[in-house]
Amino acid sequence: MKHVSKIAMAILVVAVLVTLGMNLQKNSRNSALLRYNLSDVPGPFEMQDLTVWDQATGLTWQRQDDGVARNHQDAASYCENLTLEGNSDWRLPQRRELLSIADFARAEPTINLETFPQTKSESYWTSTVAFDQQHYWLLNFKRGGADRKSAAEPSLVRCVSGKPLAEPILTQNGDNFIFDHTHGLSWQRQVDGEPKTQMEAQSYCSGLSLEGKTDWRLPTLKELETITDVAQANEPAISAGLFPDTLPAWFWSSTAFVGMEYIFYEVTFATGAFGPAAAGHQELVRCVRDLK
Repeated sequence: MKHVSKIAMAILVVAVLVTLGMNLQKNSRNSALLRYNLSDVPGPFEMQDLTVWDQATGLTWQRQDDGVARNHQDAASYCENLTLEGNSDWRLPQRRELLSIADFARAEPTINLETFPQTKSESYWTSTVAFDQQHYWLLNFKRGGADRKSAAEPSLVRCVSGKPLAEPILTQNGDNFIFDHTHGLSWQRQVDGEPKTQMEAQSYCSGLSLEGKTDWRLPTLKELETITDVAQANEPAISAGLFPDTLPAWFWSSTAFVGMEYIFYEVTFATGAFGPAAAGHQELVRCVRDLK
């Protein structure tokens, strides 16, 4: 009897340890849900045959799309009815979520083909509504740009699973700073309104001093995109309360377009669209720094 009891106790201990291990793995994945990777290179990724888990965001992605262009309604239905590796909880990604897997160290397509094989240099739907329910945002993986499109027109689909990424928590800190508590960033609240080339923009930020803070830099495209508000019905596509006097104009990022010299990405706060442009263009600048 004592021998049987010891075996039963050993089995119980093993079962508890397995359960704890599963919970730790689950909690590890959940703990990533509020983190985005805002650098130009995404990941790290954990790949399976049919899916990819992004360790930086906690999202699981359809690894290879089926190459079929659909209107927006059919794209949403396709994801809702998809089952991959036992998971049937799929949906269309938000614009920011789809941008999170864009790899700006690559071009045409702007994504890692080893991680996401056979991705086309074309546009993919998102679930993010544009100015009405008849238009939605999409991301073009040819050059990594974003624009709006009629829901009736066809585009490709890559589905995602997991808790949607949270909007950044932004608060005003004095007259000069906006803190992004989600990503650990401090933004220049008001810009000088003087257009600059991309090189001038980088020099301006590196030389900026506000209330003794001198470690400013030009934001990456993904960082700059986080302060857009594409749900705004009117221009500019940003919170006017947090960022007063922002013009509905193009703003520079530090993200370069790979394969072409003197081409960098910019974001327009007229609509929230973004794409590459020649570095000699005169655009506006909003600097950022990392919260210590």
